[in-house]
Amino acid sequence: MISIFKTNIASTRDLNKIKPYLNALMADLKWTIDLFDCDRILRVDSRVNKNEEIIRVARSLGFECINLETFYSEPSF
Repeated sequence: MISIFKTNIASTRDLNKIKPYLNALMADLKWTIDLFDCDRILRVDSRVNKNEEIIRVARSLGFECINLETFYSEPSF
């Protein structure tokens, strides 16, 4: 499953703030954030849907996080 989120995570400092929380969500969650994209895209590749948890974690840390798209695909790991 691939999920694409629009965020306002804009710097390495922001990235380092959210990183431990995303890593703790589950062992098989693979994610990246494109700090150079205007929408600061968070791309999540996982075996199960964790969209609500990802949004909750991001918002609890003060970040915007909007799910733009989710599609089903074999995990790439």
